[in-house]
Amino acid sequence: MPIQKAVLRLFMDKPNDIVAHAQTGSGKSAAYLLPLIHQIHKIKSQYREGINRDSPYALVLLPTKELAIQIYNDAVAFSMGTLTRPVLCYGGYDYQSNREDIHKGCDMIFCTVGRLMGLIKDGTINIGKVIYFILDEADKLINTTEDFLVHVKYLKENM
Repeated sequence: MPIQKAVLRLFMDKPNDIVAHAQTGSGKSAAYLLPLIHQIHKIKSQYREGINRDSPYALVLLPTKELAIQIYNDAVAFSMGTLTRPVLCYGGYDYQSNREDIHKGCDMIFCTVGRLMGLIKDGTINIGKVIYFILDEADKLINTTEDFLVHVKYLKENM
């Protein structure tokens, strides 16, 4: 069964913890981005929510800035014409620019672990409204920092 068909069905019927594995180039990103964008658009439409300045609905953690940029660009393309606004955050990008981007609206944040933790600690991001928490390439994320599991535990406890 193609990854999109399997994940879409699970995501749309009853959002839950999903672990998916498929070959490179098989459409894993689209499999979670499309329903994610749809669900956030639906929430914002239903509750007539305006600009979400510091409290994203979705956190997507990625192991490298290159992958973060790639998946963010996909999210931008897929979310055109919706109420959903993606934001990109990673180490090496100007910190103040990241803060300004978030303040313009941040329904989905695509980020590396270190930058996310910094933005949470300085109060730029409030994770209290997060509904969707995605670890893209989780096997590689585990190797990004010794404190990765500590960070994930902190995030889960504060969402």
